[in-house]
Amino acid sequence: PLPVTVVDDDSAGVLLSTSELAVAEAGPSASYSLRLTSRPNSAVTVNLQADGQGQVSPGALTFSSANWDEAQTVQVTAVDDLQAEGPEHQGLIAHVVSSSDAGYDGLADGDLALRIADNDEAALLLSEADDLSVAEGGRTASYTLRLSSKPAGPVTVTLDGGSQLRTTPASLSFNPDNWDEAQSVTVRALNDAIAEGGAHSGALSHSVASSDAFYDGLVLDDLTVKIADDDAAGVQVSPTRMDLDPGQEGSYTLRLTSKPLSEVVV
Repeated sequence: PLPVTVVDDDSAGVLLSTSELAVAEAGPSASYSLRLTSRPNSAVTVNLQADGQGQVSPGALTFSSANWDEAQTVQVTAVDDLQAEGPEHQGLIAHVVSSSDAGYDGLADGDLALRIADNDEAALLLSEADDLSVAEGGRTASYTLRLSSKPAGPVTVTLDGGSQLRTTPASLSFNPDNWDEAQSVTVRALNDAIAEGGAHSGALSHSVASSDAFYDGLVLDDLTVKIADDDAAGVQVSPTRMDLDPGQEGSYTLRLTSKPLSEVVV
């Protein structure tokens, strides 16, 4: 007999209907299908392993010599993780194969990439801060502040009232455990002895530093705080009355009632 060489044109593999899926946090699921590329000698189990950014159902698929070429469907949803990761971030689903068929056993083939639309953003949420009003030497005001999403690391918010305002505390610290707990800030006016027209305002800024790149350097509009002044421009004379006999001398003093911004000549 003549020897015959048979060249096999089949290979063991996992065939995906797509290499990429788009999903959204808190959004609907998406689906893809997969099948084997050749008939196995025994049952083949494909385990689906998501990297923490997605969830799959079912978690495993089983193929046999009878259904190896029939596509099976997998549902994929994004993990809604409360963390700001940019408008879109990435995920991955791996397919790890186990079988007593040596050609399929241990096969790691056909990773699926996920494009995930995020529903979280890095921001500071202020409450009761729309109409803050304080008075020099008098009333204070307060507001609360928290983060809008879970940070990847500690976040420090430093407050600066410039030359007009002071806060207690001067900074706030948030972390992955307390990010959604509102912290209170008390604002008071700096009693500066300068007459500023009765009512004026101050600007309160918030600077953010963090190992989380989405929070670090975050810019927030300054808070405007109304300030009631307790100083008035004037000249105080003492005494206000002197009774002198003819030829008698007397003296009096005068001073300003508030700190001037430049030299005052009386």
